[in-house]
Amino acid sequence: MGGQLCDAVAIALLNAPARQFERLQEHATKDRAGKSIANSAGQPFENGIIRARFIPVWEFFQLESGSITDEQVIARNEVVNTTTFKGKPAKTLLCTVMSSVVGFYFGAKRRLTQYSLKYNKETWKHKRLDVGTVYLLNGEH
Repeated sequence: MGGQLCDAVAIALLNAPARQFERLQEHATKDRAGKSIANSAGQPFENGIIRARFIPVWEFFQLESGSITDEQVIARNEVVNTTTFKGKPAKTLLCTVMSSVVGFYFGAKRRLTQYSLKYNKETWKHKRLDVGTVYLLNGEH
């Protein structure tokens, strides 16, 4: 994951039951069995269909050094894991920064940052639909 995100707090939360679930809507061109979603004539729907499912979300706070800059926190926002993390495959965890405040905590200047970690077993890779006004036949227009 990006930056210093993989600390003991995140690890402990991933070992705990999910605190909440969130509805994720996505375009689907295949059903859960891998069969193309099509009309009665067998033609696939151009934009697929909207499928909604619930994904687990962990929210946690992390107390960090007061020297962490806003730019460093921003760089952690909307970051997807690139390797396996706590048994979750690459591209399945999305980290979002929800808030970040610099203040005095426990007698020292520190940053208190709230994160959200969302698990999508089908990955966070953007899925582009293959639609358009032109098609290729044997690699040519």
